[in-house]
Amino acid sequence: NITFKSGSYIELDRMNFNFINCTFEKMPIKIDSQTKNVGDGVETDYQDGFSYTFNNCLFANYTAEDLSYPSEGFNQNSVLEFHKISNAQFTNCIFENIVADSIFTSNAIKYDAPNGVHASLIVKDCTFNNVGIKGFVKTTEESVSNIITDNKYNFDKVQKTITLEDSVYVDVPVNATTLTVKVTDIKESEDFTIEVTLSNNLTANVSVVINQKEYNVSVVNGTGSLNVTDKLAPNTYDVEASYAGEYPYAASTNTTTFKVEKVIVNTSLTAPKVSATYNVAKNLVITLKDANGKALVGKYVSVKVGSISKNIQTDKNGQVSVNVAGLVPKSYTATISFAGDDDYNKASTTANVVVAKATPKLTTKKLTTKVKVKTKKVTATLKDNKGKVLKNIKVTLKVKGKTYTAKTNKKGVATFKVTKLNKKGTYKGTVKFAGNKYFKAASKTVKIVVKK
Repeated sequence: NITFKSGSYIELDRMNFNFINCTFEKMPIKIDSQTKNVGDGVETDYQDGFSYTFNNCLFANYTAEDLSYPSEGFNQNSVLEFHKISNAQFTNCIFENIVADSIFTSNAIKYDAPNGVHASLIVKDCTFNNVGIKGFVKTTEESVSNIITDNKYNFDKVQKTITLEDSVYVDVPVNATTLTVKVTDIKESEDFTIEVTLSNNLTANVSVVINQKEYNVSVVNGTGSLNVTDKLAPNTYDVEASYAGEYPYAASTNTTTFKVEKVIVNTSLTAPKVSATYNVAKNLVITLKDANGKALVGKYVSVKVGSISKNIQTDKNGQVSVNVAGLVPKSYTATISFAGDDDYNKASTTANVVVAKATPKLTTKKLTTKVKVKTKKVTATLKDNKGKVLKNIKVTLKVKGKTYTAKTNKKGVATFKVTKLNKKGTYKGTVKFAGNKYFKAASKTVKIVVKK
């Protein structure tokens, strides 16, 4: 319950101190511990490590001018400065209205003192109001692990440590930053753009990781963008952006996702008109290509024309062929389709197919006979356009005004039995095939010679 007011400074040394419910106003404190020196003045061994505790104390109204007394050879940049083997603890204390480099300067290092004391600085459950400082504790890299802080700060953001001018500051008040990152959805094979915004109109570099690759986006006055030409496979990608922070601004991160949409390529089917003759091989040729004119290999194309219905795989030229020579002669409209797949859109088209009747081969053989033969046998042979016999086909023979009918046998031969030629003479007859749905009509003359 003691109040220490401005006018000088306090130096604590060579014994343990415990302050309870005390007030320190504009009164800097320097804490030392006893050491043992050799003749040249070099510090070689620590004899004692003393403890300094402050409970429910108030430290208020300090400025840089309150921390220096040149006439007394005293000058420090902190409210409290500790020797490196000091063991100090602050609990439930209040620090307010302070402008300084730091509240504490402590180079506490661990060591094996005779009494087993380890140097440290512990600041717990303390409150800091209206303080303008670089950091709450100024220390060295080797001492950071020996400093424990757990307090209430009235700053929007406190960074655990930061290195400034070769010193390490613990619990650094920094301005909170807000980072946002955006990547618009794209289609496969397109470039993408990383857009970044950083609060406080900051100019800095922001790291963005996409698909395990890091990109650096330069942010100027709070905004930045980077066009990326890397090609990503269709998928949904995580975007992780991070700003490392730079005093007096805190680090910040942001995440988002974007999609790379698979491009389904348009396709086209082409099939020119086909004019064919029955029984003469002729193909309906269909070509499947993508929108860039590339022939699509190994894709199945459905073809329906007349009695033909097939699903055929395209060859190395992106083509399928269907022989239409077996169709009943007439005009057809072929319907052709590609169902599409994961990579290509469907396509369809039609094609005109005209199959004409074939021309058969009708042959006759001259008959020489005698009057006494009551039944004269006249023969004719009917074959298709490829020379294959046509059996069981009706043909007619007209001679001397009378018409005779016969059917071809298995050899394609029709035999007419003529009974009305009873006089000597040479007769001319006509053999006719009327045609059918496959073949055109055909006729042939035949000579019949009747002798006595």
